[in-house]
Amino acid sequence: MNSIVDRDIKPSSETSDIKEEKLAKGAKKRQNGKKPRRRRFDAKEQLAQERKERYDKLLHQARKSLNQQAKVAKSFECAKLVRKLKSNGNEDVLQNRLIQLKQISLQNVVQIAIQRLGILNLDPDFSTSIETKSQNNPEEEILMEKLLSHKRIVGCIEEWNDKVTQYRRWYLQRQDSVHGNKFDSTARPKTQKKGKKIERERTFC
Repeated sequence: MNSIVDRDIKPSSETSDIKEEKLAKGAKKRQNGKKPRRRRFDAKEQLAQERKERYDKLLHQARKSLNQQAKVAKSFECAKLVRKLKSNGNEDVLQNRLIQLKQISLQNVVQIAIQRLGILNLDPDFSTSIETKSQNNPEEEILMEKLLSHKRIVGCIEEWNDKVTQYRRWYLQRQDSVHGNKFDSTARPKTQKKGKKIERERTFC
């Protein structure tokens, strides 16, 4: 009989100990009438995360768009050389130029266009911001520049130049808002008023 009673009593004593521990913890948290502080929302961390996401999206979309236009430009230039070969005969110079043009990597063309846009300089991690020097021979560099000067790629670069400018403005505005400053994109440098110039001239006279 006693063993049954002991079994019934032990759980109640354990629960009372747990309640006392919880009450003690609650009392510590409510010392001086203050509630436990929550972790403050860090605007700088959010800006860094948002900046990284927007940069990755900008870089990915720019590479995709430039790769499409570089592919079109390369096929157009190859077809142009093929027509010249058919009309002028199998000339060695044109044949070698066609072979070199076909060997040009679209990835290299896109990388040069990305560097000229300055997108890599906006990388928050600074992991891909180092420019690599091209090791192409002079003939390949001429063909590369010809591709980059194609109207398809030039138009694409101009379009993405505007988007890069929009990204820069967005980041400056968000950075100033986090630090409590006001960013005015239409602000112009202060110029001296004409009235002051006239007054100074009169004083010298």
